[in-house]
Amino acid sequence: MEDIHMAFIGILTTMTGMAMTAFARTTLMMFLARVPFLFTIVPFSVLRSMLSKVVHSTEQGTLFACIAFLETLGGVIAVSTFNGIYSATVAWYPGFPFLLSAGLLLLPAISLCVVKCTSWNEGSYELLIQEESSEDASDRRP
Repeated sequence: MEDIHMAFIGILTTMTGMAMTAFARTTLMMFLARVPFLFTIVPFSVLRSMLSKVVHSTEQGTLFACIAFLETLGGVIAVSTFNGIYSATVAWYPGFPFLLSAGLLLLPAISLCVVKCTSWNEGSYELLIQEESSEDASDRRP
């Protein structure tokens, strides 16, 4: 299975779990809503893998540090934002933040569709900067 397909599965199951949580009214439904969330972590690892294939090996530490920073920043912003949204909409519909987050997951799904449709498949990963082989590097030394 291609990387992008695995990311799609993770995003779609997360959207399904969010929608189920939004409409859950019983304890059993809340427990059953956790089942689709089994694949929630898949897109993170798949996208890291895809990014590491297009970055020079000496730049991967920087890449992963930037990704970790953005994940942490996004998590902090999301928690405070969705807490505010929940407190503003709890009287109207308590499940609204879950529906909103499911709707926001359309953005990465659409961006993955664009990547897939532009024929950026598994075999076309190329390094932005070509790595030197160890033989080439040793030939240049005096």
